[in-house]
Amino acid sequence: MRKILVLFNPSSGKGRALKLKESIAHCLENNGLDLDFIVTESETHLRRLAASAAQTAGKYDAIVGVGGDTTFNIIAAEILKLRETPPSAPAPIVGMIGTGSANDITRGLGMESVETACRAIINGNIKKMDVGCLKIFKNPPPLQPLLPLKPLQPQPGPETFFFLGTVSLGLGVFVNRFVENFQQRHKTLSKLKPFDQLLPSLYAIYDSFSRKKIPLSMEMAFHDPESNENIIQPVEFSLLVFLNTPFYANGLKLGQDNGMFDGLLDCFILRTKSFYKTLREGIRLSRNNSRQGTKAPGNTRRVILKNSWYKISANKAVDIQVDGEIIRGIREMEISLIPGGLDVFSV
Repeated sequence: MRKILVLFNPSSGKGRALKLKESIAHCLENNGLDLDFIVTESETHLRRLAASAAQTAGKYDAIVGVGGDTTFNIIAAEILKLRETPPSAPAPIVGMIGTGSANDITRGLGMESVETACRAIINGNIKKMDVGCLKIFKNPPPLQPLLPLKPLQPQPGPETFFFLGTVSLGLGVFVNRFVENFQQRHKTLSKLKPFDQLLPSLYAIYDSFSRKKIPLSMEMAFHDPESNENIIQPVEFSLLVFLNTPFYANGLKLGQDNGMFDGLLDCFILRTKSFYKTLREGIRLSRNNSRQGTKAPGNTRRVILKNSWYKISANKAVDIQVDGEIIRGIREMEISLIPGGLDVFSV
């Protein structure tokens, strides 16, 4: 019998997850699983528990997160750190029960409902899931006159982040930041539809174009398998998303099916230059009428690339979003893939 640690995030889904706590625990316990069920107090508490469980070789066969994308990424990151210092026992299997606001990662695994996710854990269905790897390169400080002469200090290496879902630039960052600020300023109003997400998101898109925050221009490198060479070319976009899961922004399908198990990262490029064209493309995407090809950036409005490595360089610092978390002031980053890097419960 597997020994399972369940880490329950009570704040996921804006606190709505608490209503599911008893039913999730009851479902898992009543199907013969040996559980330690812990309600986490904060992200720091969650990280500490996940790290302790991952590093204690053989204590737990699986760590199940109940929460949103951040919860799953924290657990996965602590397990993936063991790749550098392999333990004496196999790394724990990861279970994901989505109770967050978006649940794009569990949706990509075919587990849109809590019931389906619980059933996958009970049945013990395991797959090797790809994991995204983001490396952020810190820019060296500006040159200063060396008077008096001082020894040069070594520059730090890239900072590494793991992600299960997506990395995005452009509109995704601006919209997420605006919606969060709106919800903090208008707590009562933001509980009512369409003021919870739809209207603030639309205004954020309009504001981004009217203030000329977008489109953004950068340089992107990726490997061309046909020529076996790295291609470097400029890319202009309003939204740029690197996808491990096919889904983005609460169910918007931008990537390809089976994307979490194909050994490739999808790169979605939206090239719109106005609010109205962006709105029209969003409606088309939501109706799933997009015709997505695998070609390099051109003059089309929507482009999809499939590759296992990308590098982005920007002339000025930009903010990026990693599975919902914003990282500020980035000028150069590398996005790659760890094929089959994580054992997960899946359908």
